[in-house]
Amino acid sequence: MTEIPELVLGLFAAPGGRPFAGLPTARNVLLILVDGLGWPIFEQLRDRLPRLTGFSAPIRTQFPSTTAANVTTLHTGLTVGETGLYEWIVHEPSLDALVAPLMYSYAKDTTRDTLLPAAPDPLRLLPFGTVYQRLADAGVPSTVHQSAKFTPSTFSSVVLRPAALAGYDTITGAIANVVADLARPGPRYSVLYVNEMDAVAHISGPESAQYREKATQVLRELDAMLAALPAGTVVLLTADHGHVAMDPDTTVHLNELWPALPDLLRRWSVEPQTGPAGSPRDCFLHVREADTANDIAKELRSRLDGVATVHLTDELIDEGVFGDRVTGRLRERVGEIVVLPAPGETVWWKDPLYPNVFRGHHGGLSDAEMLIPLCAQVL
Repeated sequence: MTEIPELVLGLFAAPGGRPFAGLPTARNVLLILVDGLGWPIFEQLRDRLPRLTGFSAPIRTQFPSTTAANVTTLHTGLTVGETGLYEWIVHEPSLDALVAPLMYSYAKDTTRDTLLPAAPDPLRLLPFGTVYQRLADAGVPSTVHQSAKFTPSTFSSVVLRPAALAGYDTITGAIANVVADLARPGPRYSVLYVNEMDAVAHISGPESAQYREKATQVLRELDAMLAALPAGTVVLLTADHGHVAMDPDTTVHLNELWPALPDLLRRWSVEPQTGPAGSPRDCFLHVREADTANDIAKELRSRLDGVATVHLTDELIDEGVFGDRVTGRLRERVGEIVVLPAPGETVWWKDPLYPNVFRGHHGGLSDAEMLIPLCAQVL
């Protein structure tokens, strides 16, 4: 995933960039990020994008295969091991709480910005430079087009600075904004983030007719946009993760499977006071006593046999699963144990604050979750 921001910087001959074989330095670049467009569905429906005829190949996204991890990397150029934002729900040590970074909220909350009273300066929790700063230093302005439902936001104010933000209500409206943006004198960098497919995959499942219909609609609309873009625009298309199908009714709840487990885990100062970080596809546990992690993992392996694999996070870090650049920011936020369910399985926590109602999810290491497309073309 880090190769994409490096590629963008390289296309503008900006510091920190690297060239891409067959692509020249560019006047205009458009990055299309389709949330939830895994390689399997892209490969099935690629004929809905007939104008995108250039380079196309599957690449592996970062683990965990999540929006929080990979969108942050696309905007900052930093790996998940450097940002520490590995999942929708993570431990924030400065607040001693589980938080949802993209919402800038506590994990229990469904509204945005509930962290502001405790952390009024988001740069202290999100102390990252951005790709857009580096492009601006090279004389390249940027615009990011996102759904008006979450644009602007506290998170965006940090990781997208100093890019211009353009909220849209429909993909049709977004396309008109992108075309107008790239028609202005260059050089320019434009990012179009499309989130509708991901929402449908979560609710209906990635094998549903609804997901296939939404994917078909999105790809056809994007193809029509390509016809309207200025000649010479370099177009990149990618995703943050794929999806696996699941049945929420079969979820294994760790605190029911092993009633003594909550007493072995850390307690937080804010509700939920105990429970995992991550998601039902990558369930991270913070143990109360560090020297008990191995014994807890061993017991969980026995109880979850055939359902999930159980790993010590340090071992995954040493194996390079989190990439080759892991800093203290990840180590102090990630739990000591991670449970990775088999395809089709989910492992989570029984708590009304933590409902699991999805029929499609992601976060794990399976190919369906990790493989995404990378397409590149000069129009």
